[in-house]
Amino acid sequence: MGLETTRPARSAAWWVICALAIGCASAAAEPPTPTREVVVRVAEVREAAVRPNTILHGRTRSTDRATASFVVGGRLVERRVDVGDRVSSGQTLARLDARGYAHGVEAASASLAELEARRAQLARDETRLTTLREGGVVAAADLESVRTAVARVDESRRAARVALDEARRQRDESVLRAPFDGVVRAVLVDEGTVVAPGTPVFLLAGEGPTEVELEVPERVVAWARVGDRVDVELPSTGERFVGEVVALADAASPTGLFPARARLQTETPIASGRGTLVTWRGAEAATELRVPLAAVVDPSGDRPFVWRVDAEGRAERVEVRPLALRDDETSEVALAADGLAVGDEVVVAGHGAVLPGDLVRRTTETSR
Repeated sequence: MGLETTRPARSAAWWVICALAIGCASAAAEPPTPTREVVVRVAEVREAAVRPNTILHGRTRSTDRATASFVVGGRLVERRVDVGDRVSSGQTLARLDARGYAHGVEAASASLAELEARRAQLARDETRLTTLREGGVVAAADLESVRTAVARVDESRRAARVALDEARRQRDESVLRAPFDGVVRAVLVDEGTVVAPGTPVFLLAGEGPTEVELEVPERVVAWARVGDRVDVELPSTGERFVGEVVALADAASPTGLFPARARLQTETPIASGRGTLVTWRGAEAATELRVPLAAVVDPSGDRPFVWRVDAEGRAERVEVRPLALRDDETSEVALAADGLAVGDEVVVAGHGAVLPGDLVRRTTETSR
């Protein structure tokens, strides 16, 4: 009985062992998956020195600029110049109705004259009482009273002189004069208008050196410096000038751009407000990574990349950020990439068949 019960179990175990042996033999008989190998042409990543530069739009302006305005208020009764007129320093530009200011001068003059007469009378009284006091004819209190009156009048005279000077200043300020030799760039107020003190009436530009006003993006501020050279073109005439950056703001304007100014090195008079194209070149050379343009796959796409050949000869995908196409004989592109270094090999032909991890075989043949 014991032998009969164990025989089926032994038979089943035997078949399991046979099946495993057959399976292992079948697996061992399958050939290994061959490693993909693709033929490509490669080039090395190289480092190149480059002077950063950019082209910006600007507008000319004079270094001497002024907003001419009255420091007193009144009705504008005369405007002697118009837009484009040349003016000389001290030349009359406009006049306010000065009758009220003239009356103020007359009143202040009359007040001072009255005080001067009063002071003269008190001086005579003081002299007379001093003589009488020496003879014992008048009391000391009488003489002291006159002297006190003299002191009060002297104080009033000083105040009256100040008032007269102010009245004359206001009368004189009713005439607006040019602060320097220049050109009228804008007329902001018409005759007959009542203007408040400080209201702009004219915009004036001097005849000094010409500057160009610029607004600089943050990427340029990273390398731009005061003292950098700029080349300035007037598109309307084709004239070209050399300039030097004389100011660059530390803080951005509300537009997110940084105001800057460049002064032109020319004796040629240039009207303010003309549009310019400014080529700004950095003074210091920087270095950048470059590869042939053919190495970059999908350069205008969202995730451009190159195929880098690693130390084992396998293809590795490295995402890059193209910076600029260098328009020279090599047709190279400058780029930024964390996974690339100078001397690395990148695929420039045959990368259409490359997959990550593929072994590559380099060829010097030119792809057709």
